[in-house]
Order: sequence, then structure tokens, then C-alpha cells
Amino acid sequence: MINVYSSESDGIDICEKHIEEINEKIFEKFQKIDALYDIFYKFMNTQEEENNTQCSLGESCSQKYSDYIKLCQPISHIGFCKALDKFKDTYNMHMKDGPKRKSKIRNDLYEESRDLKNNADMKKFNSKNSPLNIQYYSSENT
Repeated sequence: MINVYSSESDGIDICEKHIEEINEKIFEKFQKIDALYDIFYKFMNTQEEENNTQCSLGESCSQKYSDYIKLCQPISHIGFCKALDKFKDTYNMHMKDGPKRKSKIRNDLYEESRDLKNNADMKKFNSKNSPLNIQYYSSENT
């Protein structure tokens, strides 16, 4: 794939030195985080009047987060758990600043996830060593 990219890209080699293989387990974790953000962005951009779509998206977002945070007990999932923690902060900030929600949608994702984070000594963890450490540029900064 890299060879095809190099031959088809007319000399663009910006990322060539920074390409690494991602194993299947890490890729699955990326997919989970990506799917969680997809639901969250749909939730943020949906109007309540649309047949309770916003409410069901909020519930789905909260449920997926709850399911994924349970995977954070083993120390081997620290990068994934840090990504979930960032998601939780984003979700909570939106819920704090956003319009009032129906009671079925959580205003604050589980506080117990903070305990899970502390159990894994996440504060001492250097994210640069994480297999989930990937730089990206937000569309807001472009």
C-alpha cells in the first residue's frame, strides 16, 4: 500500500517516515472511539423535534461509553482509556454548556470512570508511549 501511494502521489512524501503498522486489536479500539464520536456529533447536531432522535442518540452515546469504560480494568488498555477519558470530558462539557436535556440522557458520564482511571495510574502514564498516540488536526484549526 505504501509503495502504491508513493508511486501515485507525484512525489508527495510528507508522511512516509511516520507510517507504522497498526495491529488488529488497536485498530478495533480506534473504531470504537471513532464510532463513539460519530454518535456524539450526530447527537450534538440533531434537533430534539426530530422524533426523539436526539434523545436516542444521547442514550446510545452514554451506553457505548459505559460498555467501553468497563474494558479499562486491564493495564494493557491505558491508551484506549485515556481516549475515553478525553471523550468523557468533551461530552460533559457539551452537556454542561448545551441546552437542557431530558432525564434519560446523562448530564455527566459516570464518575466511577474517574476511579477506573486512577486505578490504572493514568496520571503517571506517558501517552507518547501509547499505541493509540496519533496526532491529528482538528477541522476547527484549519
